[in-house]
Amino acid sequence: MAITLTNFICPSTKRLRLPFKPSGKIAVVDGDLLVFRACVTAAQKLDLTEDDKPLEEARRVETVNAEQARTYFRDNLANAVRGNEFCVVCLSHHTNWRKRMFPVYKANRTGEKPLGLGPMRRWVMENYYSLVMPELEADDLLGLLSTHPEFGERTVIISDDKDMQTLPGLHRKLSNLSETTIVARWEAELQHLYQTLVGDACDGYKGAVGVGPKKAEAMLAPFREAGAGFDREKAWGVVEKAFLKAGQDQQDALDNARMAKILWWDEVTFNADCDPEIRLFRQDKQVCGESGVGEVQSGVRCVRADEGSTGF
Repeated sequence: MAITLTNFICPSTKRLRLPFKPSGKIAVVDGDLLVFRACVTAAQKLDLTEDDKPLEEARRVETVNAEQARTYFRDNLANAVRGNEFCVVCLSHHTNWRKRMFPVYKANRTGEKPLGLGPMRRWVMENYYSLVMPELEADDLLGLLSTHPEFGERTVIISDDKDMQTLPGLHRKLSNLSETTIVARWEAELQHLYQTLVGDACDGYKGAVGVGPKKAEAMLAPFREAGAGFDREKAWGVVEKAFLKAGQDQQDALDNARMAKILWWDEVTFNADCDPEIRLFRQDKQVCGESGVGEVQSGVRCVRADEGSTGF
């Protein structure tokens, strides 16, 4: 359902808010994932042939059954969101601050997207409370809403994306709706450092070369044992040391940490035109701000791109 973007910005704090006040839990849903799956599920192969050609020589054309895609989305969303939860569907904008700053980010995603993504996104935005903000990915919107100081604790993140483990709070997987898990803030912080170390091939950043999941877990094990009181400065030192040992440098460690970092509420402000100013993760001091994730660097203003075609 269409809601003016400026209604989502608090005039006093210049940060994200909800223009309404749900009384119960708030389900923030990874709309990108659901829309993608809906279009893939509804894809159909059509055989086009002429009367004088055998069927095996037919030209195969892919199309999408729009009603089937909508039914998939509607049914799966209804199953994911419980009756007393207010639902907000989060979708990525066609501009992306990470891609602007880091050309390698998702540069490897050169394959064709499923047909129908654009029309399906528009249908979702017309029929559900949806949020799309310039330069931000759906992941960032999930992060901003779930760490909000007023209603973050009442938020349930609904996604199958492993990166969601870098966000504190309640989680429900689309693939396992019967179970709701809790990620503590310190666990989210350490998961971000883990993601920095191992990288993400799907998103195009490689992490510390030669550091896989087992090695990364071993490096961070002492900090996990320490729990909420773990030494954040020492933990970052371990991460940085791994990059240096791999023949990379401190900037590589920082760049990977910034690409891996899903934004939290206190890391983004907006101007009157809804342009975001993103405060970047810093390596020098690791405790700062309400998020507790790390000191962030201000002054990174993303250039506004007009809302319009999603590029699909």
